[in-house]
Amino acid sequence: MTTKLDEVTRGVDRVEQNLGKILQVGKAEFTTMLRQKISYLDVRCQVLRLKQDQFRSVYDIVQIFIIVISSILTLWEAVRSEMKVETLLGAGTAGANFIRCIPVILSSSIALSAAILKFKNYRTKIDQMTSCVEQVSFVTLAAKKLIEQAIHITSLAQLDDLRQSYLENVHPLYTQVDQKIAESLKYNELVAYKKKFLDMKLQLERDED
Repeated sequence: MTTKLDEVTRGVDRVEQNLGKILQVGKAEFTTMLRQKISYLDVRCQVLRLKQDQFRSVYDIVQIFIIVISSILTLWEAVRSEMKVETLLGAGTAGANFIRCIPVILSSSIALSAAILKFKNYRTKIDQMTSCVEQVSFVTLAAKKLIEQAIHITSLAQLDDLRQSYLENVHPLYTQVDQKIAESLKYNELVAYKKKFLDMKLQLERDED
């Protein structure tokens, strides 16, 4: 009787050990998969941020240009009206004709700059990229929470629950934001900005070393 009980006990112990190994392997595979997806999204997000920064720089420069030219135009009109520059130069002279053309030139420059911004749709694109970056942060945080939960689980049933939670809640958001990033980054932009990002990352690591 004791021998059979010992055999059953040893059998139960072996099953528990096997289940423990399966659980550890499952946890490792699950957390590795999540970390890979986090790393993948992080790289693409950083590349997108580089493009966003460049777009924002161009947008800000053009906006500042429009503000400066508008201020110059307003100041010029006031100066011309007060000082009667055209009268001083003499009506019909080349200088007077040029002075009359200055407001037209400045106004055309403003209109052209504004039209280019509207045509390139920089503001909308910048907002779309900002939205993508925010969604990446949300998905990354959700994935990290799953990793933290996976570290502390003690049964295969809990692991299955985490996998189901990932499939239902995190994976749809992951694919959605990945698609949005793909829509915002052309292939040549992805290659160019990714190379720039990797060069910057390598330089940062060298500086830290």
